Amino acid sequence: MDIIKASFYQPVIADIAISPLSPEAFSYYRFRYLGASLQGELTVFKIQVTPRMKSQQLFEGSIYILEDLWCLHSLNLSNNNIAGKISIEQLYIPVEQDMWMPVSLKFDMEVSILGFKADAGYGSSMKYSAVTLNQSLKKPGKDVESAVSTVYATDDMKDREISGHQEKIERILEKDELTNRDMVAMARLMNREAREKGADTTRKDLEIRDKTTRIIEKDAGKKDSTFWAEIRPVPLSDAEARSIRIRDSIRNTGLKTQVILRDSITGNQTARKGSFASVVKKAVSGHTWSGTGGPGFAFGGLAKPRNISFNPVDGFVYGLDFRLSGNIRNSGSAYVAPEISYAFSREKLMWRMNGGYSFKTSPSKSIYFRTGMISTDMSTGGSINRFLNTATSLFLKENHLRLYESGYFLAGFRDEIANGLKIDLSAEYNNRKIPENNSNYSFFRKSEEYAPNLPGNRYLNEGSGHHYRLDDQIYYGFTAGLSWLPRQRYRMNEGVRIPAGSDWPLFSVLWKHGIYRYTEPSEDYRHFDIIRFEASKTHDAGAFSEFVWRIRTGGFLNNSQVSFFDFFHFNSQSFAILLNDYQDAFYLPEYYSLSTPEMFGELHLKYTSPYLLLKYLPGISRTLVRENIIFSWLGSRNNSHYTEIGYSLTELFFLGEAGIYAGFDNFRFRNIGFRLILKFS
Repeated sequence: MDIIKASFYQPVIADIAISPLSPEAFSYYRFRYLGASLQGELTVFKIQVTPRMKSQQLFEGSIYILEDLWCLHSLNLSNNNIAGKISIEQLYIPVEQDMWMPVSLKFDMEVSILGFKADAGYGSSMKYSAVTLNQSLKKPGKDVESAVSTVYATDDMKDREISGHQEKIERILEKDELTNRDMVAMARLMNREAREKGADTTRKDLEIRDKTTRIIEKDAGKKDSTFWAEIRPVPLSDAEARSIRIRDSIRNTGLKTQVILRDSITGNQTARKGSFASVVKKAVSGHTWSGTGGPGFAFGGLAKPRNISFNPVDGFVYGLDFRLSGNIRNSGSAYVAPEISYAFSREKLMWRMNGGYSFKTSPSKSIYFRTGMISTDMSTGGSINRFLNTATSLFLKENHLRLYESGYFLAGFRDEIANGLKIDLSAEYNNRKIPENNSNYSFFRKSEEYAPNLPGNRYLNEGSGHHYRLDDQIYYGFTAGLSWLPRQRYRMNEGVRIPAGSDWPLFSVLWKHGIYRYTEPSEDYRHFDIIRFEASKTHDAGAFSEFVWRIRTGGFLNNSQVSFFDFFHFNSQSFAILLNDYQDAFYLPEYYSLSTPEMFGELHLKYTSPYLLLKYLPGISRTLVRENIIFSWLGSRNNSHYTEIGYSLTELFFLGEAGIYAGFDNFRFRNIGFRLILKFS
């Protein structure tokens, strides 16, 4: 369990609860001095830790702090969460002079969930064979303290270089009494100061080196009680000794049973039944077969929910998918992933195949292709989930999906030409056709007709003054994309660079040149270009808190030649229930209504925190729910200054998000809506 390996010096313990030593601790805890005790020449302070509100994300109990060193001596904390109560006791000792590190941990858990109760316990001790002191964290001696005091007292103080953060910290320390607000502000300033004053070597060297070597013995899982009695500094408890004897007994019994089964007819029959059941399970739910260093084959299964869908254009659709992957002559790896499906009402066999090859010398360098004949959503920016559209069509007689038949082939090349700098080039051919509805089936409202297979967009409305068509066409396109993550950290694994994130935003730019011709013989080829720029970042804003932003802008250089297929399509999600988590969605406008051939810009902001508004109320404060504030803005010629403001709760029963959103046109109220987002993946 992560909580067993976690350190209380971390802001968050195993993604479960906020540490009392977190920089934001004063926002979540009350601390009370309970007294001091002497241990030899050391003074140990006992501090009571009390949560400011009842919450599953907070601890309570006591921590013991050493005077002068101000490090942990020991702790006795507990956390009450949905599974039960977790109690933790930890002891620190000086493994070297002034180096206090944990040497023992006692972990108890009382589980009580869904009518089931259980007790679990875990104890461990640690022994350090070698410890290296971090010289940059040396404790200042008296001579250093004296020198610092002298510097502060000289007349040259004005000439001393002081950062803006240091000035703010000093202003806070000049106060006679410090409030909790002052302590929180000072902790944040100190964190920023520490980040900005990182060592030059850390700033220049982006490689993350793992200094831990892990060796797993082949017989590590076969040790008996004799082994543990010899090597363990703390003797096994009676319960632990009994558990090992039971495990050894079960293992020996299992070996004897296997021998008997091999020689018995009944055993062979049981094995055959088990084998048949296994085959059926793999056929129904899917399975992946792979060997060490050999090819791998994956089958998606016969009865996955994604295999079957319904829409008025195709009717019922049933499909299967496969994947074959492997190494090629030790020079790289390749894969192909075919899919086949059948549209019953359209009586059409549909298929597609994706494939690619990655070079062994540079796995980030690859070539890929995509081809097929399928029904495709007219919006490339996002629209209704197909499973959800199946439900709305069959139960409500509401089809929100607009499809076209796509016979396409695309080939591309991508590579990381420098650390954090990636390029993606592709060329495409596409035969686009607009089919009509071929089915009017539904469970209810059988007499009603489905809406035509045409998207609702002002640029396509007759009499709107626009000249954009939605007809069958042959399309050719070339796309060049460049993305850059400055100062990307990475790890090396057998000569391969593994990305490990960055403190900078991700920047990307895309250029696409399209050529198309309507299928009428008299039509000429038309050309258009689109350029798009995007930047995004997720910031850690504290314990269980984050701030996510995304900005996107661009436009067409010659928009009079663009067809609706190649409009810029914003991600609008107008249905009240959603099955995907979207970071760049507008939740109130209708599907396809925002698509535009004009210059455009959009901005999305989302701030998440465990405590904003409703979490301070009794009852809700005890849950793991987090609160979100969402702001989205869109600007284009016919949607100038459309704004959405929302408030939502996430982690509802661990799989949902519920929110309310208000929309504004040119800062005038437009409408309001409620959204429930279910997250099953």
